[in-house]
Amino acid sequence: MTASAPQNVDRPLGANPDHASWWGPLLIALGVFFLVSQWVPFNLSNLVIGGLMCVGGAFFFVAYRRDPATWPLLLPAIALLALGIGRIVSSVAPRLGNALGGGLIMAALGLAFLFAYRSDHVGRWWAVIPAGALLGIAAGDFVRGVGGSDSGWLFIGLGIAFLYLAMRAGRPWAVWPGGILLFIGLRDMSGFLGFGMPGLGPARLAVWPLALIALGVWLLVGRRSN
Repeated sequence: MTASAPQNVDRPLGANPDHASWWGPLLIALGVFFLVSQWVPFNLSNLVIGGLMCVGGAFFFVAYRRDPATWPLLLPAIALLALGIGRIVSSVAPRLGNALGGGLIMAALGLAFLFAYRSDHVGRWWAVIPAGALLGIAAGDFVRGVGGSDSGWLFIGLGIAFLYLAMRAGRPWAVWPGGILLFIGLRDMSGFLGFGMPGLGPARLAVWPLALIALGVWLLVGRRSN
C-alpha cells in the first residue's frame, strides 16, 4: 500500500496564520500613519531617515551596554540617536526642529562624555571638560534659535565643568580655570542668559557681579562644610 503524495492546496493570502501574524500589524500601522498624516503633514523622507538613524544609534548603545569598557561606542550611539530624533522632530514640527538646530547633536555628544565619566569617576575625570564645552555650545545654539544671543555660553559651560571638578571630583586646582572661564563667559554674555534684561536700566550692570559674589560665598561655605 503506497502513501499518496500530499496535495498542494492553494490558499488565499490571509488564510495562512503566519501571514496574518505580520500583515495585520503592518496594515494597522500604515492605516494609523495615513490617518494621522491627514492632520499633521509629515516629511516622509526625514521620518524614514530619522528612524534608521535611531536604529543605528540603538545598535551601538546595546553594544556599549554589553561591554561598558567600550565607552567610545557611546559617541556614535548618542550622536545617531540625536540626529535621528532631530530628523523626526523636523518632519513633524519644522519650526521646533529649526530651533533645536545643531545644538541637539552637541548636547548629545556632551551627554556621551558624561556617561563615560559616570562609568569611571576616577579614570575618566577629564570627560567632564569636553562635556561642559559641548553642553555650553548646545545651550548657546538653542538660545540663538529662540531669539537670544549665544555669546559666552562656551566659556560658561567650561567654567561650570572645572568648578564641578574642583567641588566634586577632588581636583582643587580646577577652581582657578573654572572661575576665570566663568568670569569671561558672564562678561561676554548679552544680558541675562543671552536674552537681555529689559526694564532694569543701569541696574542690569550689577546682576552678574552679584552672581559672582554669590558663587564665591557658596564655594566658601561648601569648602568649610566639607
